[in-house]
Amino acid sequence: MKRRIRIVRVIIVVLLLLSIICIATPHPTGNVVQISINETEIDTEPEVSDPYENITLPGHHNFSVIFDYKIMFMGYDINETRLRPNDTFEITYYWKALDKIDKDYAVFVHFTDHDGKILFQDDHYPVLRTTFWEMATIYNETRIITLPQSIKPQILNINMGWWNHQTDQRLIIQEKNNILTIGKIKKIA
Repeated sequence: MKRRIRIVRVIIVVLLLLSIICIATPHPTGNVVQISINETEIDTEPEVSDPYENITLPGHHNFSVIFDYKIMFMGYDINETRLRPNDTFEITYYWKALDKIDKDYAVFVHFTDHDGKILFQDDHYPVLRTTFWEMATIYNETRIITLPQSIKPQILNINMGWWNHQTDQRLIIQEKNNILTIGKIKKIA
């Protein structure tokens, strides 16, 4: 508790010193940066977009899952969830880059039975490789997938994640085996 109070005091002193410096120093745009210290917040101008801010996508299956502080999974759309053999369906993923990404990561999408056995998959690199993604930018990608003839009628889980194809390491999330279950499809007849 004493350590926490000491840290808060240090932060307040640093903020006060910064506010004195900022008020006297013109911003490169010609505007003066003003910092106001309140009990709960610090306001600065000009405002910078927060890459971690989640935006609700209307009409979508919304998520807010962060992969290794690099990529936020924001949600997906699927045009059909009841499928017959050889039917195709479209699934669109929505991602947000949280930082500059220095590696080309691949998406793994596994369609599994209730025991977790992979029945088929759609592993792929995004069309625009992740090394070209810009921070705080939302990207979407639509995949057209055909349900294999060999799948017996059942409900399939849609599991996904990101991995480095070169090292075979998955990006970390707080889910079992770094795999996120995002939805289900049903194979009928």
